[in-house]
Amino acid sequence: MGRTCGGQYMPAVPAVTWNGYLAKSARAYVQDMATRGFFAHVDPDGRWPQQRAEAAGYTGWTNIGENIVGGYAVGEMTAAWLASPDHCAALMSPEYKEVGVAFMQEAGHAFSTYGVQEFGSR
Repeated sequence: MGRTCGGQYMPAVPAVTWNGYLAKSARAYVQDMATRGFFAHVDPDGRWPQQRAEAAGYTGWTNIGENIVGGYAVGEMTAAWLASPDHCAALMSPEYKEVGVAFMQEAGHAFSTYGVQEFGSR
């Protein structure tokens, strides 16, 4: 089923499957953002999502994408992604076949909550 995201219609796409390597990458990145107090797709060492996914063991990929979110209650993070046309486009992209997701709550950091979705295709 397609959906309207942030006022833009996104057609239905096949479901993605869970990938442990992408989840490992998402988990490491959510912890890194919370620990080092940054919020960006490129980490302070200059590594992009593609490099982090490979470091987590996700090799042979043809497409990599990432959604990040911070400062929302964990139960509101997916709704925030769906309300944003750019983030929803990644969620609804037919280019991605696999996904890994991680969330973290960490009081006393730049955001008290962080979420990362890593998308990929091989």
